[in-house]
Amino acid sequence: MIAKCLVIANQKGGVAKTTTAVNLAAYLGRFGKNVLLIDLDPPTNATSGIGVDKTKIEKSIYDVIIGQGSLEAIVQETPAKNVYVAPANLDLVGAEIELVHAPRREFRLADSIKQNDSINQYDLVIIDTPPSLGLLTINALTAAESVLITMQ
Repeated sequence: MIAKCLVIANQKGGVAKTTTAVNLAAYLGRFGKNVLLIDLDPPTNATSGIGVDKTKIEKSIYDVIIGQGSLEAIVQETPAKNVYVAPANLDLVGAEIELVHAPRREFRLADSIKQNDSINQYDLVIIDTPPSLGLLTINALTAAESVLITMQ
């Protein structure tokens, strides 16, 4: 069984996308679900919010999106029970520009999830997105089975 994929999105900032993603992941993890939290937002607040020191990240979701690494290779454990994170770092800011002429630019994340042999260990994949409708959010949406739109 492949994990379900939920994207938390809104083109507006400040509507609790990251707060929802982190707290939902922690809640589900506490009650026995294995959750992968993918931080697709350049400020990396989901990464730090789930308890990972963002200054110590060597490889991130940026490397996956630009085709320089696998999702499986960047996933890290978090202090939250049963929650793992595919962390972001500030390099993600440049990903949209680098993807402009890339083949399958809208499907980079979806392809990496499908190619990840260990994806089946997760009950849910939660993707935190930036406040825009750029290529990062489009990548999240093409990987999703469900979308949760947070609002003020």
